[in-house]
Amino acid sequence: MATSNKSLRVLVEWMREQRGQAGLTYRELSSRTRFHATTLQRAASGESMPKLGTVLAYARACDASPETAKSLWKRARYEETLPRGGQRLSAPRLELVRDFADLGVSLVELYRRAGSPSFRSMEERAGGFGALPRSTARRIVNRQALPHNMEQFLAFLNVCDLPERERAAWVGAWSRAWRLAKQDAAEAAGTSILELSDPKGIEWFSGSSRNSERAGAILRRLAHFRDGEMVTVDVLPAISEQTPSPRERPRQAC
Repeated sequence: MATSNKSLRVLVEWMREQRGQAGLTYRELSSRTRFHATTLQRAASGESMPKLGTVLAYARACDASPETAKSLWKRARYEETLPRGGQRLSAPRLELVRDFADLGVSLVELYRRAGSPSFRSMEERAGGFGALPRSTARRIVNRQALPHNMEQFLAFLNVCDLPERERAAWVGAWSRAWRLAKQDAAEAAGTSILELSDPKGIEWFSGSSRNSERAGAILRRLAHFRDGEMVTVDVLPAISEQTPSPRERPRQAC
């Protein structure tokens, strides 16, 4: 096999082994799938990265494990997407994710390990209308944006085939990143943040802002994760020292 992709070599060798154990010719293999014999033979040649659908059909026709085939394909696809000769951003361990930069790199790494699915397929698999638009998925992968809210964040994790047992750790990373962003915004605005004990998770802001315009730009569209709910918050106008406190005259954030 003329390939420098070690994971692709492992995938191809596995595919060939499955066909050998099944005792099938490529013509017989083709009769069990919707793919031409030439397409199946090319998929197991190692000359190029085969499509996932072809690999899965190949495995099923050989009565082999589709799960194993998909796992091997993802590894091969991941290795193929690594930059050649360029510097690759290293994602921190999930428990060390602290801010938006860390979270963004980690999401890109998760996407690549999922086999870099097309943005169209991500949108379709996300389910409901607007759950994860392909344009948003593209911006997340290109590190131009982060998910808008928890629902979209979880949709991204789901379409990247994240196991359920790993979800809590990702939610923890998301919460830490948002918490730090709020703290930085509050410091930039010279604002004290009071988190009131409200059943709906209402967030309140009070204090005298040194730079309310900057604070507004930073805090706008921030979200706070509490008790499994994502509450969108915004900065309130600067409050003078004479203004009654939020406990006396509360004002709900947007």
